[in-house]
Amino acid sequence: MLVMDSAINESPLLQNVTVDLNHAVEVTWKNPVPIRKFDEYRIYRSTPTQPWTKVGAFTKSTDTLWTDFSRLAKDAPVSYRMTQSDRCAIESYPSPEFVTIFNQVQSSLHGENELKWTAFKGYNLSEIRVFGAIANKQPDYKLLSVLPANATEYVDKNLCPVEKFYRVKAISVTDTNLVSFSNYASKIPFYELPAQVPMVKVATVEGNKNVSVSFTNPYTRKGELIVDRYDTLYGWLNGFEKLTGNSPALTDNHVQVNNFIYQYKVKYRDTCGLESDYGNRGTTILLQGIVQNDMPYLKWSSYKEWPSGVSHYLVQIWRNGIFETQAKVNSDTLFWIDEKIYMDIDTAYIYRIVAISGDLMDSSISNYKPLTLDSRMWIPSAFSPNGDGVNDLFFPVAVGVYNDSPLDELRFWMQIYNRWGELLFESNNLFIGWDGTFNGVDCPEGVYSYSIKTIGVDNAKLIRKGTVTLLR
Repeated sequence: MLVMDSAINESPLLQNVTVDLNHAVEVTWKNPVPIRKFDEYRIYRSTPTQPWTKVGAFTKSTDTLWTDFSRLAKDAPVSYRMTQSDRCAIESYPSPEFVTIFNQVQSSLHGENELKWTAFKGYNLSEIRVFGAIANKQPDYKLLSVLPANATEYVDKNLCPVEKFYRVKAISVTDTNLVSFSNYASKIPFYELPAQVPMVKVATVEGNKNVSVSFTNPYTRKGELIVDRYDTLYGWLNGFEKLTGNSPALTDNHVQVNNFIYQYKVKYRDTCGLESDYGNRGTTILLQGIVQNDMPYLKWSSYKEWPSGVSHYLVQIWRNGIFETQAKVNSDTLFWIDEKIYMDIDTAYIYRIVAISGDLMDSSISNYKPLTLDSRMWIPSAFSPNGDGVNDLFFPVAVGVYNDSPLDELRFWMQIYNRWGELLFESNNLFIGWDGTFNGVDCPEGVYSYSIKTIGVDNAKLIRKGTVTLLR
């Protein structure tokens, strides 16, 4: 207990307490009016777990500064007050209490540090400033926020998983040079990458020219997808493309889709430079084929790697302006023989393969493969235009020849003459035949002459002349 004497009315006036970077506390005060028979100034200290204890005594009345190296300010707010005494050991009343700012940092949310501090006590404040640094060095501390004088918490967001140091600064309302710093507190923010990884949704050949690749990205935070590409010519090209967005895609036009298989894989890199694992790979389909025994033989590489696998493949041929499906084959079948003859295809047979994912949600298209059959033409020796739906028209049956071409040199041409050499009918379309009439009148039974010429897609010239019998 302090014994007070009413004869000593003046106590030292504490001016400030502030914590330095080593958690030492600098205590400053103003000297009171000198008393008769002055003996010493006395400093008392307490914490939430320690009672008031005399920690300093100064026998010079001109002293105004003391540094507390106890480092108690590291773990709790520290309170200070002062008295003065005379040579009779009579002690003044204590000065008003000053309390340091105690700052703590926690982290429970991704990339965030939550600061909370105790209020400064000693003089009225104009504002609170929060500073942060990657290293506990005075030049490294940067201002993060200016807060109201009564603020006691702050959240630092969008952080990388590196230790960050914080100090809180209280500024006097009457003198901006009068400031009190808190202890420093540091924390490595909680940080995690989601368990999911980005995936290649589908890799597909586009228009027999480019490869289109789409991705799924489970990350909503800022960052980018790093796409790597593989082909047998260059191997893996790491960092081939960088993408942003939740559903990104790329079009790769640095490809030779008729010669190589291309693989793509993707990983996520956040703004801190941390990376996820790679997801699945997306692999294009390479279709190849040859003609053997007058039949197209097709084979192709498998599509990889849908999580649900491949359900089946579709074999398609370009016909009548669209790709028509000719066969559906199992996922473990990677070849097909086309035994059909397409009389209505007057150029090369153009094939493609379509892979269907196991969940039936996605598809991948191969390159196009044109195959040319030897051109040929069969011409009937007779026809019977009697309206019974059988052999009502006369026209040749051809495979691998140009038909209805805008170029004269490639145009199909058929002419029909009677026995006197009179032209009865002509056509530039392989499928527009003669119905046995002339100017709308039925021609009589008999033998008629024809002249047919065309060019095969193998550049062979097909010229046929002969006779056909018209039967009634």
